[in-house]
Amino acid sequence: EHSVAIVGSGPAGLSAAYQLRRQGYRVALYESKNQLGGLMRYGIPAYRLDKGILDGEIQRIINLGVEVHLQAAINSNNALQKLREQHDAVFLATGASRSKSLPNLDYNQPWVVDSAAFLASTNAGEVCLLGERLLVIGGGSAAMDVARTARRLGKKVTVIALEPESLLPAQRAEVDEAMEEGIDFVTAAMLQSAVATDDGLIIN
Repeated sequence: EHSVAIVGSGPAGLSAAYQLRRQGYRVALYESKNQLGGLMRYGIPAYRLDKGILDGEIQRIINLGVEVHLQAAINSNNALQKLREQHDAVFLATGASRSKSLPNLDYNQPWVVDSAAFLASTNAGEVCLLGERLLVIGGGSAAMDVARTARRLGKKVTVIALEPESLLPAQRAEVDEAMEEGIDFVTAAMLQSAVATDDGLIIN
């Protein structure tokens, strides 16, 4: 019986585990976090994907006989080499979690958070300490997820997007629902700078 190691338990990793196990391979799943699911757990808000349903689907895959290793980051050449020695094949399903960054924002400031980190922390139930008014930069689906999640946390949210309203990359239904939820939009606009002062944040 051949053995396959899968690194990452997001959609690709779980799908590979399911299909390989059904074909009779032994499967070991390695996840750096303490729960399986990847983007589905940490990147999609609960209002869009019920975590109970996600847990049930993941359990169905585990029940096929998948071996699970949590908090098992494979983050060095040595660790990867060990997997290659222990298994007949290794499938890397680490995802594309690196966010785009804007050159005119200082990401070292506590008031600047990228969308992936914001969604991961709020999905994990952590308290949002960003203040009462949030500016979300971007007009895509991730931006809508951030804006609507923040609104559900009681924040006053404004979305600023480069595109005009009619050409926002997010699905129209997402934009309409965000507006219905009280989120403000500034479209066809580009952020030039954001500077923190004693009186608050100055946006240009």
